[in-house]
Amino acid sequence: MYEYEPLSKGKQQSMLPDILPGIRSPGDLKRLSHTELNRLSSEIRELIVSTVSRNGRHLASNLGVVELTIAQSPIPGSCSRAEQ
Repeated sequence: MYEYEPLSKGKQQSMLPDILPGIRSPGDLKRLSHTELNRLSSEIRELIVSTVSRNGRHLASNLGVVELTIAQSPIPGSCSRAEQ
C-alpha cells in the first residue's frame, strides 16, 4: 500500500493533520464534514500529481475521478435516498 506523503506542508491550508491516512473505507467518508471533504480532495489531488510526475500516466482523468467520487459522497446533514 502506498504511504501518503504531502508534497509540501507549507502549501496546506493549516497545520491540521492530514485526512487521507485515516481513510480506510467508504464509511470513513460519511463521517467527514464538507470542509474535511474539500481538504481530503486536495490531499488526493496532490498525491495524484506527485505520483504522475514521477511515473508518468494520464493526469486529467485521474483528477476527474477525485471530483466525481467526492461529489457522490453523502453530504453531511442531508438525508440519504433511503430516508426520502
